[in-house]
Amino acid sequence: MAASPKNPAPAARSLAAAGLAFLLVLALGLGRLAYLGQPGGTGLEDPLAGRIPDGVALLVLGNSVARSAVNPQALQDALGLPVGDLILQGSQPAHWLAALRHRVLGAGHRPAVVLLYAPPQSLLGVRLVAEVDQGLLLTLMSGPDPDLVERALGGTLSPGPLPLLLRGRERARRRLLAAAEGLGAPPESLGPDPLALLPADPDARFQVLPGAPSAGQVAGRDPAPQAPDRSLLPDLLTEVEKGGAQLWVIRPPRRPGEGATPARYDALWPWLAARGARVEGLEALQLSAEDFDSAWHLRPEAQARVSAALAARLRASGALPGR
Repeated sequence: MAASPKNPAPAARSLAAAGLAFLLVLALGLGRLAYLGQPGGTGLEDPLAGRIPDGVALLVLGNSVARSAVNPQALQDALGLPVGDLILQGSQPAHWLAALRHRVLGAGHRPAVVLLYAPPQSLLGVRLVAEVDQGLLLTLMSGPDPDLVERALGGTLSPGPLPLLLRGRERARRRLLAAAEGLGAPPESLGPDPLALLPADPDARFQVLPGAPSAGQVAGRDPAPQAPDRSLLPDLLTEVEKGGAQLWVIRPPRRPGEGATPARYDALWPWLAARGARVEGLEALQLSAEDFDSAWHLRPEAQARVSAALAARLRASGALPGR
């Protein structure tokens, strides 16, 4: 009696799975190369897509502290003028400079006012340490910028194909994760979700500083703050002036009971004012500890008050067109 042939089904399934995996990786690689040909293309979604309206009159720059305090849509509604939203989580001066130079002025936009809202320690950082910060910088650049690359990245990276591929790998990892889950592969096989590395406590989460060596690492000190003259603020001021705009720098309130801001930052505000920036404080709002989520981050009710106060000051200043 002839032996029955072995069941080919398991081998066929394995071959099909291997073929699917190969095609998936190939598709991701081709997609990455396609993104590299786009302005600001690192293979990451454009963080500024749809955020800079035509005829933008007011541009808001900042990080998560600004996001908690300023509502660009509320400013636009109150002023009746187009407002650009360049508030990016974890962003730093190098990111603001790149966005302004490459994506605003370089794209032909001419805002009348650039409003910068960030704690003093965030204004003086230069070097980008964390890979996510470096990747964001390259995403914001639409072309070569050797001076900014040298200062922010130490000249170790340039916006060429290989660094951009490396910077975009997190998006590829997330796509692979989604595809693997569809095939029934265990999610943990592709590594932990970076968001899971963040501290569970909200206050601790808010203390994660940009420039921390790895995602979710709580930095115990400021990430290499520089004296104003050695920071990127002179470059930012020059860029704003070249675009014919006025720089407004908002001095953020700090939660009562947190202690005084370190004395080394005291000279920052007069330094900015002496160079033509308009420095505005928010002490008149008399925010209480209950208005804060952390040392610098505000609750939604306080955000509405800050946004309304800023709209009133901008309207009264005459700095905006038709005002």
